[in-house]
Amino acid sequence: MPDSVGRWVFDGSRVRKLQLDELAKGKGVPGEWRDKSLELPYKAVVGATAVHIWTVVCDAVAGWLIPTPKDGTTSSRETDSDTVTTAAETWADDEDEDEDWDYTLPDLSEGGEWYQDRVESLRQATQDLPDQEEAYQDGLEALKIHRDNYSPAGPKYLQVLWWEFPPEHQEAVRRGSSMRFLV
Repeated sequence: MPDSVGRWVFDGSRVRKLQLDELAKGKGVPGEWRDKSLELPYKAVVGATAVHIWTVVCDAVAGWLIPTPKDGTTSSRETDSDTVTTAAETWADDEDEDEDWDYTLPDLSEGGEWYQDRVESLRQATQDLPDQEEAYQDGLEALKIHRDNYSPAGPKYLQVLWWEFPPEHQEAVRRGSSMRFLV
């Protein structure tokens, strides 16, 4: 979604300009603020950071700002400071526990099941494209780059496998759309 009012958008059936209330809704402005009888302040909506971003940020720092009791119950302001711990202290306590991270990378070799599954889904995704052979070859090259990210040297380039996205998003990803198309 564009981040400014008046930008041209395609809504599935026609091309039109983005309205202020649509931008506000897209940024997560609460419904009660978007009352039909009230006019939203243009500057407030356009300059606003999306509400969902603030929600994530606040949730992330809440553990450092709001102490939580060690026993996991809800604390009150009058809680004895000896029984309260911060999220950072909780994470430090977790480091003492030996948890085995047991993940085995699938066989990414060209003969492996993972690779063959990707090639088959690529073949299916390219079968109806006008430039089928070119898209297929480009996909194989993208798959090679993707597999190289799992070498002992580690990742080098982000490579999106467009055909692994849901069908309604594949064309946008294949053509190089920004990742905001999922919103």
